Amino acid sequence: MFAISIFFALSLNFISNYFTASISKNTTIEHLQHFGYTLLPLALCGYIALKFMEVFGDARWSLMLFNIFEINLNFTKIIQLIMVVTGFFITEHLIYKIIQNKIGKEEQFRTFAIQGVVPLIFFVLYISLFYKGTSFLLPWEA
Repeated sequence: MFAISIFFALSLNFISNYFTASISKNTTIEHLQHFGYTLLPLALCGYIALKFMEVFGDARWSLMLFNIFEINLNFTKIIQLIMVVTGFFITEHLIYKIIQNKIGKEEQFRTFAIQGVVPLIFFVLYISLFYKGTSFLLPWEA
């Protein structure tokens, strides 16, 4: 399973770099050199978020509002969501900065549209790992 996930990540990265290279008339290797490390913040934050469950378990607490409404919060899922969102935005920012510095003005939007899809796919996969069987985007359960 680990080998399949690594192959999926590498092939998705290679395919996106191939398409952006065809837009800008450069080689795929040049784009791999520019964009190769941009997925590391998302991968690191996602890994930390996955291991967060092993360290803290399913940490929950309740919050009583005005003594009439109780909200059950899941601390672990909230931190996991914050970690993955942070990694996603750092990754997208790195892609944006590299595109500004390395790609011509006329190809910047198309390159960002292609390169930005890969972190979005991994972001959705991480979120689906954390919220399988429960509320998908809401870290609290009523």
